[in-house]
Amino acid sequence: MKNLFMITAIFFALISLSCSNDSGSTGPDDNIRFGDLTLNLQNMIDNVGQKMYLKIISDNNELQAIGVVNTLRAPNKTYSIPDCLDEFTDHLDFYLDHNENNDYDPPPEDHAWRVNIPSNGRVSFFHNTDFTDISEPQYNFPGRMATLKFMNFTESVGDMMEIRIIEADSKRVVGFYRYDEIPNIVFTAFLPEIIEKDIDYQIDFYVDRNQNRQYDPPPEDHAWRLIATGTSAGFSLTFSHNRDFEDIDF
Repeated sequence: MKNLFMITAIFFALISLSCSNDSGSTGPDDNIRFGDLTLNLQNMIDNVGQKMYLKIISDNNELQAIGVVNTLRAPNKTYSIPDCLDEFTDHLDFYLDHNENNDYDPPPEDHAWRVNIPSNGRVSFFHNTDFTDISEPQYNFPGRMATLKFMNFTESVGDMMEIRIIEADSKRVVGFYRYDEIPNIVFTAFLPEIIEKDIDYQIDFYVDRNQNRQYDPPPEDHAWRLIATGTSAGFSLTFSHNRDFEDIDF
């Protein structure tokens, strides 16, 4: 019995190690249950100025998390999503909206790829034309749409903004949205298929007011946290800019 206990403990320790990246980073809340995804894009010249969609898929074809980059601003970029991977994570499906119709179309209309996610969570990708129709096979998804409408961001137009949707109990990140530049005073972010009924979520987001391309606690950056509960239709929130900032340890 003692030997069985030791083997079990070692097994779960190895699972925990496999979910974190090589640097030991586990996201902003040191959540050792989930690992981080780092996507290093190179030579994406054909896609600069286009919207990018990311889907993290498990080995049994379940959607685990979704991300959106509103506009790819440079051919070489790195994006990080913390606390989104576990031992069942298998691959990343992503595409650039090449025809700019705000919808997915199989290649070559859009540029789409499927890549395996290694155990350290670090994906390095060099642009190529070996496209994959990521609509096949169809994956299972857990929920519905998150709609986040932002208002009165007058002083923040042109600043970078990042949003994370986090399951409140587990602290797993299931949604990520990035604006390299906030487009207007009023704007809306959509993240489909991730909000489950009766699940509580925290929505953490910040505006990079000091323009150093990273999060700094207020008042250097403007940061907020919202709480919402999923319904059968997902959820829809409206947020008006205010100065009730919160250090979200992003």
